[in-house]
Amino acid sequence: MAIIHSLNMLFFPVKVNKQHIVVFMTFYEDMMPIIKALVQQSYQITVIGPKKYQQEVESLGHLNYLIAGNKGVIQHIKALSSARVILIDTYYLML
Repeated sequence: MAIIHSLNMLFFPVKVNKQHIVVFMTFYEDMMPIIKALVQQSYQITVIGPKKYQQEVESLGHLNYLIAGNKGVIQHIKALSSARVILIDTYYLML
């Protein structure tokens, strides 16, 4: 509980951006139609997914790609705290 409270204090000044959407992606084929549609709608998109899909997703342009894993957890929390919508692939394991 103390960790959650500390993280809330750290990211409290971050305001929710109405145009920001975070997408957790496990499989490229499942989420790419959704990501492409959101890019066309001019939303600010952050995709959190495996490194092997990074180049393909970034080629769409106008989005941020964060590599999934424990090393980037602070970046993930920062992106999640400012997002209005969070889409999670059904196969995404969060522990």
